[in-house]
Amino acid sequence: MITELVSIDLIDESFSWLCKQRKHFPDNSDVWDVRFHWNKIKPQLIDELISNQFNF
Repeated sequence: MITELVSIDLIDESFSWLCKQRKHFPDNSDVWDVRFHWNKIKPQLIDELISNQFNF
């Protein structure tokens, strides 16, 4: 089941949703760090989800 949740398309869709939801957040908001470092964070996030090591 986790494999279906970790599809690239779903991760990209989730990231897009996050960006839209936090579009008008302040400059020091954590979402801007995620957006800036997304290319590095995305593969790490996928690996952590697949290996069941990600904590919310």
